[in-house]
Amino acid sequence: MVPGVRKAIGILGTCLLAACIRSEGRPALASKRPPEAPPDAATLPVIPAVVAAEPEPASPEPAPPVSVGSLGAGGAAGTQTSWPCTHCIITVPTSYDPSVPTPLLVSLHGDEGRPKASHGVWKRAAQDNGYILLSPECPRDLGCKKGRWGTGDWHPDGAAGSVAWLSAQIDAVEAAYNIDRSRVYLVGGSRGAVYVGFHADALAPRFAGVAMYAGGYSSNTSTCAACAMPVYILVGDRDFLLDIAHKAREWFVGCKSEVELDVMPKVRHRDVGKMLLSGKANTILDWFSARPNKCLARRAI
Repeated sequence: MVPGVRKAIGILGTCLLAACIRSEGRPALASKRPPEAPPDAATLPVIPAVVAAEPEPASPEPAPPVSVGSLGAGGAAGTQTSWPCTHCIITVPTSYDPSVPTPLLVSLHGDEGRPKASHGVWKRAAQDNGYILLSPECPRDLGCKKGRWGTGDWHPDGAAGSVAWLSAQIDAVEAAYNIDRSRVYLVGGSRGAVYVGFHADALAPRFAGVAMYAGGYSSNTSTCAACAMPVYILVGDRDFLLDIAHKAREWFVGCKSEVELDVMPKVRHRDVGKMLLSGKANTILDWFSARPNKCLARRAI
């Protein structure tokens, strides 16, 4: 073996032996090397100080959801007449639970002048879909001749007064029942449909959607609603008001409303009620139920 290699192996063996002796608790061999001086602090690498991160500001508490329930109480169950207005009819479904906000359907009659017929057309569908149904009579004591809604100019305060009167009836229902204010809808037939179309701009903040059947019309003020509402138009292809129903569609589409024009083949004006009873009323309420009020945040509730 080369002498230099033999010497290196010897030194390595001595070091290993010293390490083993220390691990077994025996005194280590004395080192002849003088202790090293502590390093100069100036030569040490600078270790950045650990700075505690500032706590992130607490996230703001989420705003409580807007309550859509009117929280009304004390209203009677079943069907009542002449409440909340003279000759008005209201039906509360058997499924009504005062603790649960319930949708409201307001039905305006046509030229028959009384709410009995229109209420009968919508009653079954309203009950099946869990809606409270209110059918007001156009108030004759305020000037509504022959019970025709028309433009609403019959009111002593003009058309705006008629809208305020209708809104007051809904206020009364909301005070007596827990109404879901995000699901209040308006339907009107024949001249009642004309009234709905005429005042859509004024009605929009309150109603989530409207339906006009056997008729329709555009805004009386030629003003689009500040917040467009969904509109369902039901008419027969043999209805003498078919033309104005098409014009109503054009108007509301121009105002950015979602419009469903449902033209029924071989159906005349007087037969639209029968079509509602045979399933179209449920079709419209299904359509309504999928469209809650997107304008709710824009009105004080």
